[in-house]
Amino acid sequence: MELKLAQSSSLEELQEFVRERALSNADVARITGRSAATTSQVLGGKYKGRAETGAEMLASLREHFKPGAKRLADGTWKTHGQSVIDSMLELTYQDGEMTCITGPSGIGKTHSARAFAQRRTDVLYWRAKDGMSVGDVLSSLLAAVHAPDAGTNTRKLLRLIETLKARRIAMVICDEADLLVNEQNRSRLMKKLVCFRELYEAGIAVALLGLESFELSLRNAGETYFLSRLGYFQKIDGVLLSELREYWQGLGGDPEGAEDRLALSLAPKRGALRFLYKVFRRAAAMGSVKQALGLMFDAQGHFSETIEEA
Repeated sequence: MELKLAQSSSLEELQEFVRERALSNADVARITGRSAATTSQVLGGKYKGRAETGAEMLASLREHFKPGAKRLADGTWKTHGQSVIDSMLELTYQDGEMTCITGPSGIGKTHSARAFAQRRTDVLYWRAKDGMSVGDVLSSLLAAVHAPDAGTNTRKLLRLIETLKARRIAMVICDEADLLVNEQNRSRLMKKLVCFRELYEAGIAVALLGLESFELSLRNAGETYFLSRLGYFQKIDGVLLSELREYWQGLGGDPEGAEDRLALSLAPKRGALRFLYKVFRRAAAMGSVKQALGLMFDAQGHFSETIEEA
């Protein structure tokens, strides 16, 4: 009897926790690591398996939704997408692979990549720029490792590999790789990507991060001598509403406040975290979220600023 009462109490707490945060069954399954079927049965009160499952799922959810302020302050707060990016970068680093990670703007690709490189002295973070030629790519990479920039592209590539090896660089992260796709000429794109393939062939791990369009460009290029070298390919989804609410609370906002809910509802699919960060900072300076939103939107209700990659 006592066991049944305990199970009933855990189930009610779990269901209430899920309702309060407007979590879908898919959200709960992802966060707790349970299957969709198990999650549905547990939340519906029809699960016939281990009695502890409901309590374990509740514990996982509480751990995931720790007070945001503390987790933002100590740098441990991450969206699910950022956790996946970190895992893929770590896997690439440990296995010495070449990896492609794509996803929408504003999900934390740049933030995660920079943080990963800052934690290791043998990882080089490099960011592509629009309009780069093959020579520009090599010259910029050489400048990043303080190596001379002279000679043909072939000589530059050899010097880059030699310098990376001499400095014991184990991994190169190329951020905003989609900017390398600046023309319709397939061969030019592949020549740029071959630079990274050669780094990989030389024993240096490579991670290419970009927007979803970068994956399409790779598929369209269709060069098996490059695609066959990719050890991992990972797509990252956008930020969940529950994660935006937690982030807003972590900044110091109240997800249940009327103006706060308005800010959350206006967060664009691309660049949502950066948008909320700007709103909160300006609200703190101006006195209200509504005033901050008025500053950031024009008279027609259109967002008046460009959301950069978070």
